[in-house]
Amino acid sequence: MHNVLTKSNMFIIKYVAYILGILMNAVFFVINGMGIPNVGLAIIIFTVIIYMAMTPLTVKQQRFSRLMTVMQPELNKIQAKYKGKQDQVSQQKMMDETQAVYGKYGVSPTGSCLQVAIQMPILFALYQVIYKIPGYISMIGDRLTSLVTENGFAQFLTAFVEKTGNASLTQTLTANPTTETMVDTIYKLNTAQWSSILNEASGKTFESALTATHDYVTEVTSFIGLNISDAPLNLLTTGWSQKSAFLIIAAIMIPLLAWVTQVLNIKLMPTAAGGNEQAASQMKMMNRIMPLMSVFFCFTLPVGIGIYWIMGAVVRTIQQVVINNILKKEDLEKVIAKNQEKMKKKREKKGVSNEQISRNVSVNTKNIESAAAQNSKRAALEERLKSLENEEARTAAPGSLAAKANMVADYENRTGKVRKHADAKKK
Repeated sequence: MHNVLTKSNMFIIKYVAYILGILMNAVFFVINGMGIPNVGLAIIIFTVIIYMAMTPLTVKQQRFSRLMTVMQPELNKIQAKYKGKQDQVSQQKMMDETQAVYGKYGVSPTGSCLQVAIQMPILFALYQVIYKIPGYISMIGDRLTSLVTENGFAQFLTAFVEKTGNASLTQTLTANPTTETMVDTIYKLNTAQWSSILNEASGKTFESALTATHDYVTEVTSFIGLNISDAPLNLLTTGWSQKSAFLIIAAIMIPLLAWVTQVLNIKLMPTAAGGNEQAASQMKMMNRIMPLMSVFFCFTLPVGIGIYWIMGAVVRTIQQVVINNILKKEDLEKVIAKNQEKMKKKREKKGVSNEQISRNVSVNTKNIESAAAQNSKRAALEERLKSLENEEARTAAPGSLAAKANMVADYENRTGKVRKHADAKKK
């Protein structure tokens, strides 16, 4: 059966999610063949593979951050040198000197932007794949689809969801139910909801099919005794009502582990020294907020998301320890020399040499300076001509043509003022 269930429809992300979905499906297929068909395990393996594949990008990004720590004092000096100077010449000189510093270390001002631009869609797509499992793991999607096509089940499911009034389920099952939205709804059922739907299906023609599907879903979604479709908030409520210490501890441990792993990961991340104080303050605030946000998300969203969140932080932490050791052993001068060589080759491919860049920078600055100087000279000349005209007017001989012209100009000036005054009174 061809699986056409709900997938991510986010702009750009949906294409990345499609590719990652193929990988997730392959992981589940392999572990299913090994006799351990478990979505929780598939999420862990899938997360490890993706983060390991992104290691080269992470290394490049953090190598740039390390160089920025060295470069920052020089960049700060340039900013201080031209602070408050808004004229075109000063701004151009500041840009040229800043570019020279980046060139000195063989890096581009855009630095790690490319790495971030590649990583962000992948991370968002990861979340989408894990949140929409039936749409990406064909075995699960096909099994749930076969239940939906059972005679009378679609109407039964719609009525059951309306009766429960659960916001999460009614959101998935829209006013115009489709096979896809029904499959998504079944996958979202938590432990308590499964018990209710099995009770209400007693005696129905599809009861055996529903029971068989429940057994299969329980097998593939059970992780350390938890249903990964359940949210820790629901687990806490259920555990409290059933006096189950296991469920209560599990409900607390998932968001707690998310917080701990996130904090540890942040502490291991390199920080740039000597940068902008406001940016540093904002980063510090973000480092405090992010772990708290992870607690909230992992408490209110399904356990499957919590597994991904915790596993991602664990992998990044291990990855960070390894990367930190690699970067510590690197000779910074060799890194800079290598960067400069790469930059030189890129420029040569474009037919541009370092000497040409230097000459162009010099010419650009000179042109700006020349234009500024010309404007200054023009303003000075106009001021001088005005001064000469005033001097000539003051020294004109009585009865001369210049004196008569001055009298006419003075008359026009006075009558103009009178006219303006009269017009103002009328208004």
